[in-house]
Amino acid sequence: MTCCGSGLRRALAYVDGKPRLDGVRSFLAARGVELPEGDETDTAQAATVYGLGARKDALFTRRLRSERVGVFAKTSISFVACARTA
Repeated sequence: MTCCGSGLRRALAYVDGKPRLDGVRSFLAARGVELPEGDETDTAQAATVYGLGARKDALFTRRLRSERVGVFAKTSISFVACARTA
């Protein structure tokens, strides 16, 4: 079953199952990128860990609002099974 591109599978290895900011830190560290931590008041434009997390949330929310969310033909279990193999 194919549900994810290889880039998404690689990214999920760093962020899946982690709190948002831990995923941001893990993803950046894997690429040798260092950003200041910042704090919860940082906007999506801030070049900080918190800012990048806010940007990800803003992009995700915008996408959810502009596109329909697909439904798996069988059940959500199909998605979980696919995501575990990613």
